[in-house]
Amino acid sequence: MSFFGPFYVGDYWILDRADDYSWSIFGEPTGRYLWILTRKAKPSPELRRTLMERTHALGYDVTMLRETQHR
Repeated sequence: MSFFGPFYVGDYWILDRADDYSWSIFGEPTGRYLWILTRKAKPSPELRRTLMERTHALGYDVTMLRETQHR
């Protein structure tokens, strides 16, 4: 996967995803980087809770996650 064109390339894995691709969890092998992506800018509290639980179960520290601010 690459971000910002060819300038930043890393070894990122799709760790989990919805069957309809409405959300996905991406991470990298060391556990240092993690992204939770949803099609909706503001997912429901129930979906947020579910994604945090799934991410934690994968072994990632969810306390360090920061939410993107949307306008």
